[in-house]
Amino acid sequence: MPNAHTPGALRASAAVFLLAPALTVAQAPPPPLTGLDGYIEQTMRDWGIPGASIAVVKADSVIWARGFGIRRLGDTARVDARTVFAIGSISKSFTAAALGMLVDEGRIGWDDLVVDRLRGFRLADRAVTHQVTIRDLLSHRTGMPGPNLLFWGNSFSREEVLQRLRFIPLHWGLRSHFAYQNHTVVAAGQVVPAVTGMSWDDFVHQRIFAPLGMTSSATSAKELSRWSNVASPHQLVDGRLQPIPWTDLDNAGPAASITSTALDVAQYVRMQLGKGSYLGKRLLSERTVDEMHSPQMVIPRESQYVALFPDAHFMLYGLGWITHDYHGYRVVEHGGQTDGMHATLTMIPALDLGLVVLTNTVLFGYPAAIGYRVFDQFLGRPARDWSAEMRERLRQVNEGGAPRLSRVADAAATIPADRLVGRYRHQLYGDAVVELRDGRLTLSTLGRAAPLEHWHYDSYRPSWSDGFARGVLALATFERDGRGEVRALRFDSVGDFERVRENR
Repeated sequence: MPNAHTPGALRASAAVFLLAPALTVAQAPPPPLTGLDGYIEQTMRDWGIPGASIAVVKADSVIWARGFGIRRLGDTARVDARTVFAIGSISKSFTAAALGMLVDEGRIGWDDLVVDRLRGFRLADRAVTHQVTIRDLLSHRTGMPGPNLLFWGNSFSREEVLQRLRFIPLHWGLRSHFAYQNHTVVAAGQVVPAVTGMSWDDFVHQRIFAPLGMTSSATSAKELSRWSNVASPHQLVDGRLQPIPWTDLDNAGPAASITSTALDVAQYVRMQLGKGSYLGKRLLSERTVDEMHSPQMVIPRESQYVALFPDAHFMLYGLGWITHDYHGYRVVEHGGQTDGMHATLTMIPALDLGLVVLTNTVLFGYPAAIGYRVFDQFLGRPARDWSAEMRERLRQVNEGGAPRLSRVADAAATIPADRLVGRYRHQLYGDAVVELRDGRLTLSTLGRAAPLEHWHYDSYRPSWSDGFARGVLALATFERDGRGEVRALRFDSVGDFERVRENR
C-alpha cells in the first residue's frame, strides 16, 4: 500500500553518519560567518520565533550547525542541530530524486506519458490527460490550479487524491502557465510504486535516507514517536502564538510529508552539491542532477515569489527545485511550509555552498533572510539587514491571518437552524455534515469539525482550529432553490456542497 510504512529492518539499515566531535551546538561560526549566531538570536526575538535550527555546507563539509531557542512554548527543552522539524515542500525534491534514480536505471524517462505509468490517471480534459508527462507533473505546468484541501488534514488516501484530480477544472493550457500546487507531485510519487512495487515511503527511506545517513528523517509524522528531540509546530490562534498538533500529511507524502533535522538535510545538500555523489558513493548521475536543477518553466514576475527573491532578475522552476539569480550567481533552492513549521534549503552550486534553515512557526521571509545573510557573508558583500527588509516586505502576509470578512450588522438569519442540518456533497472534496449540538450548529468536513457562528443573513463563520482552513473555508453560506428549500452550502473559494436528500 502506498501509505504503508515499514519500520523494521528497512529503517534500521540506515548507515550512521558520525559527526566530527568539534561540531556541537556551542561551536561559534567559522570566520566567513562571524556574528551570524548573534544575528539569528536577535532576529528570532524580532520576529517572535520560538525555535530554529541551521546547518551550513561548504566544500562537501558541514562547517557549522546549531539550534536556537526552544522546541515548544511553555517548555524549556532547547532546539539543537538534531531537532526534528517538518520540511514540507522540500519533500518535492526528494520525489524528483527518487524518480531520477529510476531514470538513471532506465526504468522510466522524464518525458514518459503518465497514463502509461499510472493506471486510472485522469485529468479534467481527456486530451491533456493523454499528453501529460512525468516532467510536467514535477514542474507545475499541467494547467491545474492548486486547491490544497484535497489532502490537507483529511483522510483521503493517495489513491483517492489521484482519483479526484479529474474533478479539478484546468485553468490553463498544458505547459502554458506555471501554477504551483501539490496534487501532481503526489501523482509523480505514485509512479515509484507503480514501477518498483515499493511504496514511495520505503523507496525514499532505503534509497535516499539510508545511504545519506539521515537517521532522524521520516516520511510520516506517525514516525515521530521514534525520537524525543522533536520540535512542536506553532501558530497564531486568536492573535497569540500557541503550540498546535502535528498535521498528518501522509496522503500528500511525495509533495509535503518529510520530517528531518538540519544535520540530516545537510547530508542531502552535500549529495546535491556533489552532483549525485556522497562520500564516494554515487546515488544519482551528474546528468540527472543537472536536469533536476535546470529550468523547466518560467515563474511569472507577478507571482507570490517576487517578495521572497527581491534581487532576482529571473525565477524558474526545475524538477522539484526553484532556481533564480543572486548577484551573478545561480541559486537552486526550495522552501517548505506545513501547519506551524517553515523550512528552506538553498544552494549556490558555483560556490559549493548550501544551507538549511528550519523554524517551528510560519513567518514568510525569515528563512530567506537568513539565507541571504549567509550568502552575503561568503560573497564579502556589505552587511545588509535582510531580516528587517523581509519583515517589512512581508508584514501584510504574516499579519494578515484569516481574511477580514465584511459583515452586515443585525442581519438576521432567514432559514431556521434546524432546517440547515444535513449532509452536503462536493464531487471533489466529499461530504460536509451540518449538525445541531446543544442548540449550536457545527460543521464537519475534510477531517475537520468546527462550531458555526452566525455572521449575517444565512452565512456562518466556522471556528476552525487550523489557519489553512480559516483562510480557505472562511465563510459558509446556505443557498436556497426556487422552492425556498436549502439546496447547497457554499464557500466562495471552493464552490457548492450540494444538499444530499436523504431517503425517508
